[in-house]
Amino acid sequence: MRHVATFKRSMKIIHIEKIIPDAYHGTTMENARSIVQGGHFKSSRGSDVYLGDGVYFYEASKWHAFEWAKRNYAGVDLGILRAWVNLGKCLDLNNYEHRLLLKQVRRELLQRGVSEITDAVVINFYATNIEEFDTVRAPYTVSQRGMIFPGSKYHEFSQLIICVRNNKRIIKFQIIFEGKKYHA
Repeated sequence: MRHVATFKRSMKIIHIEKIIPDAYHGTTMENARSIVQGGHFKSSRGSDVYLGDGVYFYEASKWHAFEWAKRNYAGVDLGILRAWVNLGKCLDLNNYEHRLLLKQVRRELLQRGVSEITDAVVINFYATNIEEFDTVRAPYTVSQRGMIFPGSKYHEFSQLIICVRNNKRIIKFQIIFEGKKYHA
């Protein structure tokens, strides 16, 4: 891992104490109650999850959490949890240097002959083989949805997503919505 090791020495993911007080997680009402009673979130896993393995939250957007739950759990009562997340050691893809780290890891995976390289594969490889981190934070934009109005520079559908790899970084949480219809 010559390239990654060299690059790693010059740039590291640092630990920060930054608390996100409005992280929203959409699920079924049954799952939401189970999370509150048991105190444990179930991680999403696999090569197709956006930011690698972990528990996903929408930063500052109850609406996105509800819409995600509605698409994935049609016909059942939904639950939206509000969480306070301490980012800790965060791979923050708003940070240019952190994006460069992932480019280096991708190159390493190509050199190793890995054929299916997704964001999740790169992030999971980095976290398990090079340097562990607690959270991943990134913007997500659906450019096909267009801009908020003609001439605007802002996309209609964009959000900040947090993936919590270390559940101890979820400080507290509560159910803030129960039901099938959400009105922003």
